[in-house]
Amino acid sequence: AARHDLFQKAPVILTPSSSTSADTLQDATSFWKSLGARVLSMSPAQHDSYVALISHLPHCIASTLVLAAGTSPLPLAGSGYRDTTRVAGGPSALWAEILLSNRTEILASLQTFHTSLTQLTSAIEKSDSAGLTHILEKAAHIRRNLPAP
Repeated sequence: AARHDLFQKAPVILTPSSSTSADTLQDATSFWKSLGARVLSMSPAQHDSYVALISHLPHCIASTLVLAAGTSPLPLAGSGYRDTTRVAGGPSALWAEILLSNRTEILASLQTFHTSLTQLTSAIEKSDSAGLTHILEKAAHIRRNLPAP
């Protein structure tokens, strides 16, 4: 949607290559900053790794959560479920292409998630209140450091 503040504080990632001139990079940076964006510059590989973790993995998790829950509990679903699964409603064919085009990084991010989920599962299985609290507190601390939109 067109809004005057559409890019205010929005992250914009520039991925210059060895053939990108300093002037071109500066022009692109200035353009996005003039629209209020937070401009970050990184390699294409770093970009792919980061978006796998903060965009693609959440889509995978949301989709599998919807499948795991199924339809029976939906009448009880509240805002937490709706917020967590919102992205699962995106265009499936587009997301299949996105996931396959960044396959290597997606698989690495899924493995990282699997490791974290295994640790959480283990703490619950062992009734390890201290370990579980530590995991949840660590996650809450990281989440609190999320930049404001």
